[in-house]
Amino acid sequence: MTETPEAGAMPTGLNCFEGQPPPAVVAEGWKQLAAIPRKSWESFWLLLAPVVMNPGGTANKDLVTLFCKEHDIAPERLLVAMSCCELLLKQAAALNLSKEIFRRDLVVLAGNDSAELVHFVVQRFAGAMKGLRRQIFMESLSTFARRFVSQLKKPDVDFIQGLSPVISIEQKTVFNTPRSTVGTMT
Repeated sequence: MTETPEAGAMPTGLNCFEGQPPPAVVAEGWKQLAAIPRKSWESFWLLLAPVVMNPGGTANKDLVTLFCKEHDIAPERLLVAMSCCELLLKQAAALNLSKEIFRRDLVVLAGNDSAELVHFVVQRFAGAMKGLRRQIFMESLSTFARRFVSQLKKPDVDFIQGLSPVISIEQKTVFNTPRSTVGTMT
């Protein structure tokens, strides 16, 4: 089973980097990721999720240390591999790339040498994108608005197309005095 797109269909750069060649950290990170033993891939993916969702968390250091001990991997190599996956997934989520485009990007990045790894990552693409797109959406909201997101019910619709994820409203006070809080212009 070959993961390569048809001849001539390979772009010179990656779609998730808007057609540009991948940064050096991504190219090096993919090599480190491909060097992780196949039996450790599932554990790696489970480790990656909390790190991507909560970068800089104190528990993340403990998880990385534990993973490295269990799977006999140098922490530096693991961190480079994680930063590669994190960067690729965040770019793909920010640009709202499809699973097929992301697969093709990984094939371009990896070549045929790590087709199994490409297949493994693409299988987990949907779950990762759901969490990352939610994170990007939440980061676009103000602190005040974030409090109400958990109170919202899911809409009774199947599909919405062409709607921007955030609607920005600007409010200005009509009068510029400390007591003019009622009259605002939207």
